[in-house]
Amino acid sequence: MNQTVFQFQKLIDCLSLIGTECMIVDIPPALAVQITGLDRDILIFKSVYEGLKCMISAEK
Repeated sequence: MNQTVFQFQKLIDCLSLIGTECMIVDIPPALAVQITGLDRDILIFKSVYEGLKCMISAEK
C-alpha cells in the first residue's frame, strides 16, 4: 500500500508542475485516508458520479 501512495504522490506532484488539478475517484477508503495525509491539494471522491458532479458545478 505504501508503494501505491508513493506513486500517487509522484503523479500529483507531476500534475501540479503542469498546472493541472488532480481528482481521484473510486478508491478504497483506506487508501483515501493515506492519500489525504500527503498534504497535497487533492480532491478525493467516493464515486465517479460525485467527481463528475463536482466538475460540472465548477464549470458553472
